[in-house]
Amino acid sequence: MWIIQLDKMMNKYTETLKQFDDLGEEWEQKWLIESLIPEGEPILLYAPSGSYKTFIALHIALLIANGKNSLGESNQRKTLYLVLEGKHGFKKRIEALKSHDLSSDNFDMTTEAFDILNATDVKHLMECIREGEFGFVVIDTLSKCIGCGDESQTSVAREIMTAMEFITQSTGASLLMVHHEGKKAYSGARGSSLLTADVSTVLKIRPKDMKGSLIIEKDKAGNEGKKYNFVMQPYKETLYANFDATEIQSSLALLIMKSISNEPIAVSEISKNLFQLQSNVTSQESFRRKVYREIDTLLGQGDLEVVTGIKPKSVRRRNASH
Repeated sequence: MWIIQLDKMMNKYTETLKQFDDLGEEWEQKWLIESLIPEGEPILLYAPSGSYKTFIALHIALLIANGKNSLGESNQRKTLYLVLEGKHGFKKRIEALKSHDLSSDNFDMTTEAFDILNATDVKHLMECIREGEFGFVVIDTLSKCIGCGDESQTSVAREIMTAMEFITQSTGASLLMVHHEGKKAYSGARGSSLLTADVSTVLKIRPKDMKGSLIIEKDKAGNEGKKYNFVMQPYKETLYANFDATEIQSSLALLIMKSISNEPIAVSEISKNLFQLQSNVTSQESFRRKVYREIDTLLGQGDLEVVTGIKPKSVRRRNASH
């Protein structure tokens, strides 16, 4: 008898485990572009003025529209781009990307005015997303979709984020909001801190001459610090971002970024901690020099900052003090 009871208990236990497995599949993060663009989530992309924000946002939109894997494994979706700023020359940018094997067949754009603080406009956008079966939407830019609102005010920022959440949750589409950086260099996204606190993913662009990096600043899946380098290359009367010309940031730089929090940490301590994790490195001094070089690069790119008044030399994430 006890064998039968035990067998029933085991069957029930197995069924319970299966239910948890099923829940795990539901909770598992799905992606439009692996590790970069989550599915069904609000996303913020910010950069200083003149830092190729629209070029990069358009490139991402067309990669998703085509299901191309240039930045990672991509799941094809119809895309909608709200061109609220920089309308002149936008079609030329599309042509530049089309010349590099990116079709616009699964891509739509509109220059129609849109106010994310207006309930009627939000309702209309959601209807368009549902009717058009769009899975990825870009709003370019935030400053052009809030009317007379001021994103530095907490109440306005909360309305913006509530609307973005409502759109994504109601339609299942991912929503990428293009935004400006603050006036001060490396000051983070312009406006209230709620803009970055209430989104699942924050992306930033760090330009340098005709090159730059698309960087994951915030991510629920643990991809913070991952970097996609690009080179701006000419095409007729415009430019396009060539991600294929460079490599994704080195694995050592990623390890460094993952090992640094908002609290100051000595550079020597970073090197020591990371060396202990290496199984195929024999020279600690050689490894230390590599770590120091990578940290200097990250400092120069604005990913890290030196914490003054502390010895030995210590660093922390750049956005930690903002």
